[in-house]
Amino acid sequence: MTDDPMQPRRGSTAQVRKGPQKVTQKSQQKSVEKAAPEVVQKGAQKNTQNGAQNGVRVRVATADDATVLGRQRADMFRDMGRLDAATYEPLLIASAEYFARAIPIGEYIGWIATPSDATDTPIGGAGVQVRTMLPRPSEAGTALLPGPEGIVLNVYTDPAWRRRGVAELLMQQLLDWVRGRGLGRLVLHASPDGRPLYEKLGFVATNEMRWKSS
Repeated sequence: MTDDPMQPRRGSTAQVRKGPQKVTQKSQQKSVEKAAPEVVQKGAQKNTQNGAQNGVRVRVATADDATVLGRQRADMFRDMGRLDAATYEPLLIASAEYFARAIPIGEYIGWIATPSDATDTPIGGAGVQVRTMLPRPSEAGTALLPGPEGIVLNVYTDPAWRRRGVAELLMQQLLDWVRGRGLGRLVLHASPDGRPLYEKLGFVATNEMRWKSS
């Protein structure tokens, strides 16, 4: 899972740095239209509880998936113990409204995982919010990172499908998209459960601190 950037959690920030590339708003908009094709992870493992093959398909989310994405976001916070019952529905609705607005303009790019034999049944999701970043020097100080910046959000897997590689497959698809789109930097806020996966994928802890308002 990914933590929310607006919720303080000490030492939770990680990032993958990219080399300097030139990217324009127009080219970034086109990149959404050319999002990476779906991938399939065929069942090399078997679930010992129900005997089902662990086949997973990943596709790019559209604005029509806004409610699905909103529900996954609300489920993510609920499962982390950070959302009470009264706030669940308002968060779902507000998130769905955001996705319906942000996906068509390329501000948010999402992916949805489904069983390969039941493609109408979402079992997980992940996404990148693209945001403007001030020009900054590279880590070595020898070049500029022009931006934009991507922040990984809403990495979620339904409980019945956890520990079966769904989140890793989603993240691999997300990272493939990022590599080809000229983002200056990619960051995320990791939950404790998600940290081992992100470290495996190349994310490293940074020196970020956040102000915790009273």
